[in-house]
Amino acid sequence: MKYYVKENTGKGFITHEDNELSFISGHPGNVWSTDNTAWAERVGAVEITEEEAQSIIEAAIQTFSGPVTGSLI
Repeated sequence: MKYYVKENTGKGFITHEDNELSFISGHPGNVWSTDNTAWAERVGAVEITEEEAQSIIEAAIQTFSGPVTGSLI
């Protein structure tokens, strides 16, 4: 599984065809996880490490609910 960061641009950001190739899962903080590298390339998503993804997700959740403990991905 690879992790990416990219703001959702709306309609067409993830197509049915994209998900058919490999499921794309969205997380807080504009983090996406998938094995679909063609989708990532098409939308200009930047690959990040699992640790970076975890930090971004935790920061996004803390903004709304306070401290986070444990793994979220």
